[in-house]
Amino acid sequence: MKVVTKAQWQMFVDPQKSSGLGLLNEVDLPNAIKNSWLRSKKQRVDPYRVENKLLKGRALQQKIQRNEVIVQLFKSEIERFARYHTMVEPLFVLTDLDGVILYRAGHHTMLDSANQIAFREGNRWNEATVGTNAIALALMDNRSSCVLGLQHYNLTSHAWNCWATPIFDRGEPVAVIDLSSQRLPENGIGELMTFVELIGENISLKLTQYALAKDQLLFQYVAENPRVAAVLDQTGRVVKADLNLRLCGVKTGSQVTADALQVETQIYQKQALIKEGQLIGYTLQTVEPQFIYRGVATQNDQMKQTLQDANALAKSDLPVHIHGETGAGKESLACAIHENSAFAKGPLIAVNCGALSEQLLESELFGYAAGAFTDAKKSGYPGKLIQADGGTLFLDEIDSMSFRMQQLLLRVLEEKKVTPLGSETAQETNFRLVSASNRDLKALVREGKFRKDLYYRIFVGVLELPPLRDRKEDLTCLIAEFAKEKNWDPPWLSTVIPLFAEYDWEGNIRELRNVLERVLAFYPDNAPTAADIRRLIQIGSLQLKTTTTNEEKSTLLHALRKNQFRMAKTAEDLGISRSTLYRKLKQYEIEI
Repeated sequence: MKVVTKAQWQMFVDPQKSSGLGLLNEVDLPNAIKNSWLRSKKQRVDPYRVENKLLKGRALQQKIQRNEVIVQLFKSEIERFARYHTMVEPLFVLTDLDGVILYRAGHHTMLDSANQIAFREGNRWNEATVGTNAIALALMDNRSSCVLGLQHYNLTSHAWNCWATPIFDRGEPVAVIDLSSQRLPENGIGELMTFVELIGENISLKLTQYALAKDQLLFQYVAENPRVAAVLDQTGRVVKADLNLRLCGVKTGSQVTADALQVETQIYQKQALIKEGQLIGYTLQTVEPQFIYRGVATQNDQMKQTLQDANALAKSDLPVHIHGETGAGKESLACAIHENSAFAKGPLIAVNCGALSEQLLESELFGYAAGAFTDAKKSGYPGKLIQADGGTLFLDEIDSMSFRMQQLLLRVLEEKKVTPLGSETAQETNFRLVSASNRDLKALVREGKFRKDLYYRIFVGVLELPPLRDRKEDLTCLIAEFAKEKNWDPPWLSTVIPLFAEYDWEGNIRELRNVLERVLAFYPDNAPTAADIRRLIQIGSLQLKTTTTNEEKSTLLHALRKNQFRMAKTAEDLGISRSTLYRKLKQYEIEI
């Protein structure tokens, strides 16, 4: 056994001596302990006392809970060897990877002595805190260690002899067990080292068996629940994540440590996953926001402001007008206003005013009495203005109404009464009005194409819906939502995002979905090239290619430099064949 004297220890820890290299060369110590002494002195660890900074309360309980299985296995193992309690009066200690003591058990005299030096639950027993000790070396080297008496850097541990070994879970260190005693066994220190390693190996084996059984249940759950947002194992490691989370950086194998995860504007709550009566992991479930919006979460500042304004307006009973381009999502926003309002218990009645002639629109809105006109239903028809009673009436393309229809609608809004066609009896109706247009109502009023009195009646709460070309940061979520809806999850899907971002999407979200439908139809599995994607976009595009000669030449040169004059890659990026590329190079006298 390699030993060191008290005088040698005192000389080394003396703060007046800047280096202990010369002394350590003369001392008969294992190299691991020599190196630890040097690190301890360099870190200015106090060699004469142990700081009693115990981790307490909730913080300690959380650590214990995270290591609950290891703690229980440790208890079970040391109970099997109770005879050592009398043979060497041991103290059994379990720490996590930070060196925090999670559990102790053993001979009562050793427990009392350990309490006097703060060698107890909640204290951190690593090298930076108390200097050289067996637990610290096992943590640092991931292998068994033995530190005896004066080999400890701290004076308070000189009466102790310690044996420690790491515990592994499927090859990864997860904790350290330690046996400490102020007595040495009659058969020498080797027996105790073997004993401690046996306990560590037993626990490591059971941990692996336990984890494999849990993994089997976990993978079974994943197979049976393909649409769950994410599944985590007990450590918070991601086993499965849906496309939306993957596109936002939550990859398989990454860690989720918080109880809730916010990805863009969507919040995911971590919930315990119980299978066959035991905790096998966690799921991430989306949390319904205070403001219910069925559209896709946004990262665009203007769209965020629009949704905030919609939330505020929904809580009132004011008429709301939504202005936005075709396909930008006006109906989704109207639904959100309805669902978050006091009228949510009533119906949401939607009418596209631009899709009906004036006569059909009048009968659709006002309804008619029995026999009001030829082909009328015998029972009559309650119009949308009456059907919307107690709920919300959404009039899309209200700007397409004739002046006569505008006048009739204005009267209903003022009197809250509807007289069906062919009837002389007015019926009361009370609804929340949400209107929408893709044209500027203010300009229409100034041009005399929209009634000023109706304008002031409906243009109270106003929401501006930005076009998709101004919120391209939302392409990722829109594509992920489409893929989720279609149960389509190709590994290459994220590669189309930069290509989609090149385009201005005149038809907005509706045009984007049309293109995605084409991509799904032609490339459900195999990855398309950049040229394929551009071709599918151009199929439905109304944007005319009006590139001038100089612009085209400049585009060719830019693509060539970008791709380091590689012809195949340049042609692919431009969406043309190599033969066409060579022809254009010749046309513009570009020499390679």
